[in-house]
Amino acid sequence: MNGRNDFTEYLDADGSRTGKSSTDISVGKCSWPAVSALQHCDAKQRKIFEENYGSWDPEHINRIQKLYSDLNMPKLYKEEIKSRYNTYLQKVNALPEDATPSPDVFRKILNFYRSYTDDASRYYFA
Repeated sequence: MNGRNDFTEYLDADGSRTGKSSTDISVGKCSWPAVSALQHCDAKQRKIFEENYGSWDPEHINRIQKLYSDLNMPKLYKEEIKSRYNTYLQKVNALPEDATPSPDVFRKILNFYRSYTDDASRYYFA
């Protein structure tokens, strides 16, 4: 859920949707978008990140936001959510049917979580 919160703050950096502006970039928070950017960037993009992340300078913040945009953070987030869901589902499906609690309990929780993230995706990616 923390990754979702980090992603929501990235999408709503100015606070127009949530009423709370994000300072993750300015304070240099180890957030999901920051980690994901470092995992997917090339050498030139990494240099931009290192020179600008953790600064209160509006121009530096804009450079990081552009970097996130160039890396297509919404797509990376969707891929991350799908990967996590599939990993958890494989683990649940590997449980014995007579386990306590039953695999069905975990499937219901997982599907509830998936519907929650799918609802958020429709809101942010529409």
